[in-house]
Amino acid sequence: MIRHIVLLSLVIGIAGCGGGTASTPNNAGSTVITLTNATGTILPGVTVTLSTGINNKNVPIGVIATQVTEANGQVTFSNLPSTGLLCVSANEPLAGGFSFAGQCFAPFPAAYTLI
Repeated sequence: MIRHIVLLSLVIGIAGCGGGTASTPNNAGSTVITLTNATGTILPGVTVTLSTGINNKNVPIGVIATQVTEANGQVTFSNLPSTGLLCVSANEPLAGGFSFAGQCFAPFPAAYTLI
């Protein structure tokens, strides 16, 4: 009798695990980030950071890579992790200083304009 209860519990436990698995969409393998200001002007020569997060003080955490935007205000990050949250951020130059811009995605897109 105990043997049947244990076996029944095992069968119920396995059945409770569900028949399917949820799939997580994958990040793009690489991404092109375009950096502009609020008026749409491209921003060359600005450092863009790819990371796994941004803290509440607008500081990237888990930095994966940094690049400086080229003449068209773009950077390309390649070999992105296939899954998980990824963030892109920059300190954009303003007339009186800098303004932080950042965005996080899961999955991360193949192209994004950071404003």
